[in-house]
Amino acid sequence: MKLIGAFDVSLADITSVVAGTNLSGGGTTGAVTINLADASTSAKGAASFSSDNFAASSGAITIKDGGVDLTAEVTGILPSANMDGDTAHLTTAQTFTGSKTMATDVKLNFRDANSYIHSKTANDLDIFATDIVLDAATSVKIETSDLTMYDPVNDGNPTISLGSSATNRFEIKTAYNSGAQTLDEVYFNTYTASGGGNDGRYIWQVDEVELARLLDDGLNVTGYIANSDTGAFFQTINKTLSSATEGGKLKLICDDGAAMADDHRLGVIEFSGAEDGDANRQTGARIQAMCDAAWSASENGTRLEFYTMDGNAASELSLTLDSDLLATFAGAVTVTGTITGNVTGDLTGNADTATVLAATRAINGVNFNGSAAITIPTNRVYGTYIKLLPNDFLPNEDGGTSKGVHLDDTAPTGLKPGIAAMELVAIQDIPEGFKATHVDIYASTNLVIQAYEMDIDASGITSRSSAGNANTTLDITDVAATDSNFLAIIVTTTATSNRVWGGRITIAPQ
Repeated sequence: MKLIGAFDVSLADITSVVAGTNLSGGGTTGAVTINLADASTSAKGAASFSSDNFAASSGAITIKDGGVDLTAEVTGILPSANMDGDTAHLTTAQTFTGSKTMATDVKLNFRDANSYIHSKTANDLDIFATDIVLDAATSVKIETSDLTMYDPVNDGNPTISLGSSATNRFEIKTAYNSGAQTLDEVYFNTYTASGGGNDGRYIWQVDEVELARLLDDGLNVTGYIANSDTGAFFQTINKTLSSATEGGKLKLICDDGAAMADDHRLGVIEFSGAEDGDANRQTGARIQAMCDAAWSASENGTRLEFYTMDGNAASELSLTLDSDLLATFAGAVTVTGTITGNVTGDLTGNADTATVLAATRAINGVNFNGSAAITIPTNRVYGTYIKLLPNDFLPNEDGGTSKGVHLDDTAPTGLKPGIAAMELVAIQDIPEGFKATHVDIYASTNLVIQAYEMDIDASGITSRSSAGNANTTLDITDVAATDSNFLAIIVTTTATSNRVWGGRITIAPQ
């Protein structure tokens, strides 16, 4: 016999059915009835097996209850291999269609009770596991308005890593305070196995246009940096041990891959402000560095230009500091303090428009207020020298009262000592505000010379140099001018044929 329909099971041929308990009919042909009701539930009616040819293997058998086909209702009593396509199998691969709903207390466990999917509350899905790996062939898409990752554990320090491995990745790490769950710091770090420079760099782009990148040596910005906070300022701090070459630095660099040309600008600092309430801004002043020559490996001449504003957007060059150490003011110069400097320098300008000093000052004993030119007595000062003339030399006491010094006006000319061994002393004042630094004596032979300091109000002579020779510059201990001192240079002669022509004293501002 073969059950067909909901079942596909081949059995041994039934040649006859004998009626018994719960059976009626029988024999080799005809209907066989199985009574599924018992004494207490007779209302259930009868179910029947019917077959066109009960003995044949092709006969059809159905199970009915009150005319209702119950064949599908009893499939659970058969092996799973004989169940129909709507039945879930535990071992075979199947395709599920339609909606399947788990009860609220159902957990879908994997391997053990520690890895499972569970819906504890309506509309929520929880996934529990020690590690969760999402391995997609192309991409994983998360469509949500918020993505939250919390780790409420002391020293949890949640971390996100992106990359190919632990040694080649980008890491975002939130660091908790030690032994707590309070956020202390956030770290952005890159790891790279490469030994090349700048690998692991950060690059920021807006609308696919690069604006900044963070490299091994610092931050490079393509656009501008703006700080609009109240009381905003920009500062640079150098924490290297301070020295003559250290300190905060602000570098403005121009480099297009070619040498700078004359009058090209290296950089500029602009000072701007709002000129109305509609965020319109105007530059009020600027300082710019300009090439003072075409640049090369041996030429880097540069000048600084200071611009100010007058009237409506009228920029004016006010001051230029050029590569020749020349300061050029476009307008008048007003000085409220003292002007000091080397009198050997040049002072040029328009005397007709010179500003008069608030208080008159004396220059080398001559009053000056800036209203007119003055003549300064030089006292034989020529540049940085004071001339020593023959009449500045006096003989000392070594020659006696009858032996002096004379000016020989025949060849050889010059001062002639009255005796062979005598000392000629050159006496010279030092201008106020200056100091004597060197001495030169010119003579027909290299006589011994030495410099001393003396005073007009007391006896005494103080050496200010070691012994030197005429015709060679003598470096002396600097002697600064006072209201009572003067310089004495002693020349020691060796023969009456010696001639002393004169000399000079080198001076410099104090």
